[in-house]
Amino acid sequence: MSPVPERRELVRPDATISYRIAGPERAPSVVFLHGATLDSRAWAAQFDALASRYRVVAPDLRGHGLSTVDGRFRFDDAVTDILALLDELGLHAAAGAHVVLVGLSLGGNIAQEIVHREPGRATALVVADSTCNTAPRHPLAAPMTIA
Repeated sequence: MSPVPERRELVRPDATISYRIAGPERAPSVVFLHGATLDSRAWAAQFDALASRYRVVAPDLRGHGLSTVDGRFRFDDAVTDILALLDELGLHAAAGAHVVLVGLSLGGNIAQEIVHREPGRATALVVADSTCNTAPRHPLAAPMTIA
């Protein structure tokens, strides 16, 4: 039986980030980042399956689910939100914590950006249905993505 997830909030200057957390406090951590238009519930099955052995965290990105934002969603702000959440929870691989970032679509782009900016943040990265943030893009890639 998995532990009951706790709902918490992280207050940011222009947003409140709601997140679910469960599992043994000193266990390796898995942070699930959902895609655009989704929320942390997208990871419910994985969250429940892992919570008995791992510290699992699933935030609602700013402007998604129970999280709020003053103004528009901006990618860079979402990245700094997750970095602040990792700090709040003491999740920093370089400090000895085992942290796996798992991202789907937009969440995958955020996870990649975190690892690109601060390689010591995670011990592993799992990205699904996402593009590579740092690779050169074809000139038509952005308009085709929007379409």
